Amino acid sequence: MRGFAGRGRARRSGIRRAARTLTPRVGRQRKPVTDADVAIVGFGIIGAVLARCLADRGAAVVVLDAGSPMTSRAGSHLRNLPISPADPGYLNDLVSVHLRRATVGSAPTSAMAAARTTNLLGGMGVLWNCVVPRLVTQERWPGIADGEWDRLHRRAEDLLRVAPSPTGQRQSSVISALGGAEPAPIAFDGLQWTGPAEIAPDVEVVPHRAVRKLIRRGDRVIAAETVDIATSKPHTVTADNFVIAAGGLRTPALLWTSGIGRGLPVGHYLTDHPLSYAQVMLDDFPAGDPDPVAIVPMSDDHPFHGVLLTDSHGSPLLEGIDERRVLSLYWYTATEQRRDNRLVFTEAPTDLFGLPRPTFEYTFTAHDEAKRADTLAAVTAAGKQIGAFVPTGKPRRLTAGNSMHVMGTTRIGTDGIDSVTDGYGLVWGMENLYLGGTGLIPTATATNPTLAAAAIAVRTAEHLG
Repeated sequence: MRGFAGRGRARRSGIRRAARTLTPRVGRQRKPVTDADVAIVGFGIIGAVLARCLADRGAAVVVLDAGSPMTSRAGSHLRNLPISPADPGYLNDLVSVHLRRATVGSAPTSAMAAARTTNLLGGMGVLWNCVVPRLVTQERWPGIADGEWDRLHRRAEDLLRVAPSPTGQRQSSVISALGGAEPAPIAFDGLQWTGPAEIAPDVEVVPHRAVRKLIRRGDRVIAAETVDIATSKPHTVTADNFVIAAGGLRTPALLWTSGIGRGLPVGHYLTDHPLSYAQVMLDDFPAGDPDPVAIVPMSDDHPFHGVLLTDSHGSPLLEGIDERRVLSLYWYTATEQRRDNRLVFTEAPTDLFGLPRPTFEYTFTAHDEAKRADTLAAVTAAGKQIGAFVPTGKPRRLTAGNSMHVMGTTRIGTDGIDSVTDGYGLVWGMENLYLGGTGLIPTATATNPTLAAAAIAVRTAEHLG
């Protein structure tokens, strides 16, 4: 535990003090400088977990997010919009509009063509499906003991407000038809779906603030150069500690453009879990029946992770079909981890926030291809047990990147040869630069990595505080 310099200790726990603003002379310009114990870049799910945990421990926290808010409560999940429950298709269309292509292109055989980012404040945290299973034992990084994993998972589940999905008629029929299925753990408290604002409601977030570069002096980051997207005005942010939680693509991009981590495998070990997909029709259901959300956990007998929910995202439906009767099946599997699967950055082109857009060098091994074939067979068999396939939802393998779970690009580990950070998210060779997000996951997983990334973020906050 490192502790803080005292800027936040006299403040009421959980409430960030107003960051002190200075105006030193920089050359012939004046740039506002924000002073804090911890500056967090990115207000997605992981940035919010970090901000909440650090604020609760007395830190003076400033959170910077380049995105634009979509809701009156910045960073609230879009499912909490009043229209979303009444019109399920509205939310699916909204999600599709705000997912932006991440790659600048590479050979068709090696591109992770479906990888996406978003430019909304809150990132994927305002769009995600809120399904948060724990990694099974064989998927967990062994550098954290099982007992500690369980403790960290419990704390992360509390922060994300996780509970079993409610069981109604449709869910009961799905679970009874499909062996091994169970209610999914979802980030929903019965009233609101969990986005960043629901995790850290009392933390002030600075919107439209794109971090373009980290300024380093020796083994410390001393400042972040930022630009206000709305006004194009530059700002310099200083803090005792910096945590970058900008996603599995933009976090390594910021390290690369800042010249930090050269010699470390930044952007390497790019990992996705291949995905097969299908849609089946459910029977009619009574009014008020809660939407089904179920999982089939990974096991020795089932080397896949299955997610089942009413979600027409990404698949056009025939006119007249009730979307609430369409069950989507997502079947994930793990792939072999290889250093050669990587992101490649160059100075141009850049994204909307001024960070380099990556080219993906990503291929499957023969072993991976065999597992992809097995996954397609498994989702086909599962769908047949439940009902008839929707004409536009026949079983198929989706393009790499469709999982939206970019992992490995800033992985944790035990040395700077095969990892970017230590087990607490501290970048090797740096004294005050930490990372957060699914990019830290260093293991092959079929299970959604969001809860595991949140658990590691809890560990990082405890180490800092």
